Amino acid sequence: MNSADLLMVIAAVIVLGGLVYWTIRRSGSGRLGNGRQGTAFGGKPVKRPSSHQKCSRCKQMDKLTFYSNNQGTVMGLCKECRKKIGDRENLMPL
Repeated sequence: MNSADLLMVIAAVIVLGGLVYWTIRRSGSGRLGNGRQGTAFGGKPVKRPSSHQKCSRCKQMDKLTFYSNNQGTVMGLCKECRKKIGDRENLMPL
């Protein structure tokens, strides 16, 4: 067996190993079910969007209403902060 034949054998083993690895990763082997339930692309858990976000003023998690001022700055404010600010900042709802 010369060196060219040896290189061909090594290349074939590497290609076959890569195909086996790719097939196992793609099929989700070793997982319960089909391995795709509750996952996004790449098999990562799906993060559900929250209906609550941090208020721009007090930083507490709450439902927000978004407002814009005359300069175009957008703020998400909770009801309590909106009441505290009142009309002194000329906020317009989006």
